[in-house]
Amino acid sequence: MMKLFIKQNTLLPVILFGLLLISCSESNQSERLFRHFLNRHTEKIKPIMLNYNKAVWATYTGQSKFSELLSETRRTDSLYNATDKSPEYYQQLLRNVYDNASDFEILSKIKKSGLISDPLLQRQSISFFREYLFIKNNWDETEDKQTRLLDHFFELKKNENCFFDSLKNIPNTEARSMWIEKFSELTGEFKEMLRAMNNDARRLGYDNYFHYNMENYEVSVSELDEILNFVKIQTDADYDLILENCREILAEEFNTDKENLLYEHYRYAHSQMIFPKSWYAEYSRDDFINKLKAFYQSGGYDIRGILAKSDIWYDKNKTNNSFFFCLDIDQGDMRVYSNSHPNSSEFYMLIHEFGHALHYENIGKEVPYFLKNPNPIIAEAVAIYFDSKIYVSPVHREMLELPSLETNPYFKNFTHPSRLLFIRKLLRNIEFEKSFFENPEQDLNALWWDLNRKYLHYDAGPDEQVPEWLSNQHVVYCSGINVFYLYAIIIAAQLEHCFPGQNVSLLKEKVMKYGDSLPWKDIVKKATGEEINLEYLFNSYKKGDEPTTNKSIDALTFFQSTPDDFILFNNQL
Repeated sequence: MMKLFIKQNTLLPVILFGLLLISCSESNQSERLFRHFLNRHTEKIKPIMLNYNKAVWATYTGQSKFSELLSETRRTDSLYNATDKSPEYYQQLLRNVYDNASDFEILSKIKKSGLISDPLLQRQSISFFREYLFIKNNWDETEDKQTRLLDHFFELKKNENCFFDSLKNIPNTEARSMWIEKFSELTGEFKEMLRAMNNDARRLGYDNYFHYNMENYEVSVSELDEILNFVKIQTDADYDLILENCREILAEEFNTDKENLLYEHYRYAHSQMIFPKSWYAEYSRDDFINKLKAFYQSGGYDIRGILAKSDIWYDKNKTNNSFFFCLDIDQGDMRVYSNSHPNSSEFYMLIHEFGHALHYENIGKEVPYFLKNPNPIIAEAVAIYFDSKIYVSPVHREMLELPSLETNPYFKNFTHPSRLLFIRKLLRNIEFEKSFFENPEQDLNALWWDLNRKYLHYDAGPDEQVPEWLSNQHVVYCSGINVFYLYAIIIAAQLEHCFPGQNVSLLKEKVMKYGDSLPWKDIVKKATGEEINLEYLFNSYKKGDEPTTNKSIDALTFFQSTPDDFILFNNQL
């Protein structure tokens, strides 16, 4: 699921609430008042956020530009400040909701006072404080730089299909290099955006934007560093085995020596691990949809309502992108955008995105409005759990009429080799993102290809070392998605161990219902009965049950329970 630097803003307590709070000496009285405020406040903000979400959907589906979204963002932001700054048509809606900056002081006092002891109310107060701090910091420079970059980025992406259609007589490798070179002109704008993001994060007391973003999502940077090193060490041998196997297959298929293989050959090998040629089949749109529906119906899920609002079919003028979007969680308006043909190669991505939509659809009605959106780590873990069924569950594979992979050479030693390669790419991408925030002035293209050698153990020729990273929206967004994916794959492997085969319906009660009402690590422990265990990850992509972890290193020491005040921005209080 893609995420821009989009604010899911929240409105802040009014002075009246502050006065009532002062007069309440008992914790339970304070909590009743806070609940009363939240209930009233939620109904006032919903129409504001609905308008904003419509603008976001229009932008990501190519109906409008990012510059138009920025205008809507700032108009929405003004609704979170004093009433005399609000647009006229919102005056009635917002009257008696806002006051002034002293709201922030009240919220700080709530945190320091300890009057709110209920865990759910505490979590909501954290959300209020975090969002108000975000708005108060004024990210205008970041938004300006990011809007300019993304407008240019997506103008290029919209022309992708037409570009390749015009180069059908040119070898794929050459055409791809020509395409990626178009993005090189965005390097300067990308670095300007990084500088602005760092400047804004430093005003909040963080070393750089990466540190700020990780704390927002309950990720410890020091813990992350340990995990990156640990996962690399533990996957080195398995990855080298896959790589050597790929070299033998590629050398034979392309009639060349292993030493002469190109970067493009390895890209081809990865594509065969994700979706083997033997799986390819074309369908009518109706047959394709029926297979997708049957896949989910086997677990007690119904995607018909989501399909009705979605835009998934191919159009050469659409952006080649797939994502889930929640327009209105109360009304159950979940939808998927894609640019897909009705063939079997599209199952993997669409199963992932519809997994997101079903997750949101099954969040408990009792979860407060501002805690409904799950942490992206849990959201991605659920979607990956669903999409991995293609590889790890023969029953689900048969539903889609995908043949067995027992004789496929890429699956010789592994049930899910693309997962291992994806893990290695995530390690590369995460170090890349951490590094470019630490030093935006360095040669980012040289850094990218150095990290390819470090994590993927193969090199590209001078002519192949184009800035492919700049054509990758996950890199350009700077959202931390690669970190979320790494944790999500770890969790998905653990979920698969606990809920194998057709036990997918259990996720409704075990994981989905919580939204963001609990820290993500607590949800994993409740669902699986244990802390996050990396051993499931290392065994999830290979055949057999023999554990592969280094027993001298305790993987569990990385994953301690999340402190209650982990994201309270204590350095700001």
